[in-house]
Amino acid sequence: MAHMDLVNQLDAAVIALAARFARRSEAIDLLVVYFSNLDLIKGGVLTALLAWLWFDDSPRQGGRRVEIVRTIVAGLAAAALSRGSQNFLPPRPRPFNALPDFVVPYGISPDAVEAMQTWSSFPSDHAALFFALAAGIWLMHRWLGAFAMLWTLAAICAPRLYIGLHYVSDVLGGIVVAVVLVAATRLVTDRTVAPVLAWEKRRPGPFYAAAFLFCYELARIFWDLRFTARKLMDSAAMLLG
Repeated sequence: MAHMDLVNQLDAAVIALAARFARRSEAIDLLVVYFSNLDLIKGGVLTALLAWLWFDDSPRQGGRRVEIVRTIVAGLAAAALSRGSQNFLPPRPRPFNALPDFVVPYGISPDAVEAMQTWSSFPSDHAALFFALAAGIWLMHRWLGAFAMLWTLAAICAPRLYIGLHYVSDVLGGIVVAVVLVAATRLVTDRTVAPVLAWEKRRPGPFYAAAFLFCYELARIFWDLRFTARKLMDSAAMLLG
């Protein structure tokens, strides 16, 4: 119970801090909202760091490529687990839906707030996916990994706290999911990863074409695929109904 009280106090303190700055400057609020939605700032930077390590001319390149595949698997699993948890755990409304006195920054429309009333916030899938990638990068390269972790916290998670999409405890929950799954994927053997690396050597053209599309969607938390799947399900329901 003491730990829960501490987490609740931390949630309340961060929300109070955000309220001191929200709606003080329309320009700043609009900039934060813009960057919170910008995939280049979010997943784009982290996937670029993975590409850096993939192509880095290092004696450890072969081992690093194995680790990169493990890291991506951890990120995918973390994103899937966090998204599944949002759907199956007791719902937790987002701060701008749950707190009547939450100061919603400029740039967040009432329609957007209304549309997310049924979206649960715990745990943060952004924190789970991108912190898993950052933690994997840290295991391969300390200072790049430290930068990736700071970037995830400051450029990805902090704006989502400010605009009311998440509580601090949502982010901490996502980080716990990420750390557990990064540790679990250390158990993935080199033999399991070998077919991916063999494909890259045997057919580099198709491999890198597929890798480009995959990394594009990874940076966007597979939004295009998720949105398309939702539309297809809606269309199927309309046809069957």
